[in-house]
Amino acid sequence: MTHIILFNLKVRKANRLRQSLTQSQSLELSITKMLLCVVFVFGICYLPMGGSLLADYSTNLDPTLFRKIYLFGVLSTSVNSAVNFMIYCFMSSKFRVVLMGLWKTPTSRGAGNCRATNSTSSTTISTANSTNSIRTE
Repeated sequence: MTHIILFNLKVRKANRLRQSLTQSQSLELSITKMLLCVVFVFGICYLPMGGSLLADYSTNLDPTLFRKIYLFGVLSTSVNSAVNFMIYCFMSSKFRVVLMGLWKTPTSRGAGNCRATNSTSSTTISTANSTNSIRTE
């Protein structure tokens, strides 16, 4: 019972401290949470691949069992990429804004007035709203 009371007091103190943070400190805290989440998911998803490679070098596994473990490891590393995308979407409002800006239709971005000029050193694409340069070497 004493542990629960102490835990509740610590949680209340942490909440008061969090409410007194400045905007930049709050932003740093949210970025830190997101990065810790990404690192945690990375570790979990790459564990089967690392385990299968370690087991292959240290023991004589049945080839079919090793193949199954290895394929599960490949699948889990692919899942890591998908989960990272979801983490960024859920935890970063700036990422969501940029992503929604990329999903706009070309006509809503002013691509109807698009002209491209090519030269040997750079390519410039101009729209009604902005000009973007792409360097090619």
